Amino acid sequence: MGFNNDGAAVVAERLDGLGTIDIPLGISIGKSRIVDPENLQLVIEDHKKSLWLLYQYADYIVINVSSPNTPGLRGLQGKEQLGMLLSHLMEEVTSLPRRGPIKPLLVKSAPDLELPALDDLLQVCSDHGVSGLIAGNTTLSRNELTTQTDVEGGLSGRPLFKKALETVGYIHKQMPDLPVIAVGGISTADDAKRMLDAGAVLLQLLTGFVYGGPATPSRINKGLISLGI
Repeated sequence: MGFNNDGAAVVAERLDGLGTIDIPLGISIGKSRIVDPENLQLVIEDHKKSLWLLYQYADYIVINVSSPNTPGLRGLQGKEQLGMLLSHLMEEVTSLPRRGPIKPLLVKSAPDLELPALDDLLQVCSDHGVSGLIAGNTTLSRNELTTQTDVEGGLSGRPLFKKALETVGYIHKQMPDLPVIAVGGISTADDAKRMLDAGAVLLQLLTGFVYGGPATPSRINKGLISLGI
């Protein structure tokens, strides 16, 4: 049941207290649970507020329209809704006080989208000049589980890998020039290689840390070197 956080204002204060961070920092923002998903204007204003609070601390910003745990959030992946949201946020980014170039804006998509809906999302992202996609998020599907469950919420980890890999490959085939960050069930060097071969330019780990511990990225990187990557 992800997407739990203390809110943009608290996160901004926390980051401000950390000072300079030596590694790239991506910040994911999304609609607050209390904001009515049917009121697109409020949804847009909610995103803009988070953007204003957090932009200065981020190396890139992720627009998360794919978490299954916030009511109505995935509806923002629709062609019209996403188009309006990105239009306002891209305009906002160009007007924000900043030092240096405009920071990349990425969209995080769900692995459960049917291909026509994914095609629409890709077209909207292309039309509005987003810098890349994160594919994907947790899934509502339970098809890959060996033991069935009625527990609600997004499923992550190993059962997600196959679908995530297919999605990354499809996106890269449709839009080879659009950078894709792959996420979903990556825990070994072989997983990482398959995602990179499918067209990913970067990888994200989540559940892999639970089972592999904090040394997981180092272990994967060493494995990739041994595989000639």
